Amino acid sequence: MNINDIYTQEGKGKTYGKANYNPLLNELIQNIDEGGQRPDFMQMVRMIESDNEQKAEASKLHGEEYSAKGVYQFTNDSVKTAKKRALNLGIDQGFISSIPNDPTMWNDKEADVMFLSNMFAATMKKKGFVDELLTKAFSNDRQSMQDLYYGVHHTAPDEATKNRVEQFMPLEV
Repeated sequence: MNINDIYTQEGKGKTYGKANYNPLLNELIQNIDEGGQRPDFMQMVRMIESDNEQKAEASKLHGEEYSAKGVYQFTNDSVKTAKKRALNLGIDQGFISSIPNDPTMWNDKEADVMFLSNMFAATMKKKGFVDELLTKAFSNDRQSMQDLYYGVHHTAPDEATKNRVEQFMPLEV
């Protein structure tokens, strides 16, 4: 699969559909597509959420009321939201439709595209400030990484999650 399979195609040649508004998102998607190294922020979130385990399930640790699964710990409801956000960003409907609803079944590319779609579309609600956080977080600014993690990805962390953030995304390196 290549980037032309991920983004909606319009007209002649390669276009990135609605995602043209954000060069950083395009760069990250291109990097994922080419099998490049995952940015530190994304790798840290994977470690905080699941120890980077594809088959991780919160219900096995915390009980049946928890539905978070996969490397980024998407809940059943957040999978639906992320897919809608991906479509709104211009990610190809066929690509999104091919992604299983169970995050433990996602390959790395699918998980990363879903994570990025969720993060970047969420920024549209707080235009400017969160976009700046994204830029700084993906430039390895640790305070911005934590602000983005707590502000967009995990908005109600428990103490165990806060401890994992300090372990895998410490402010001081």
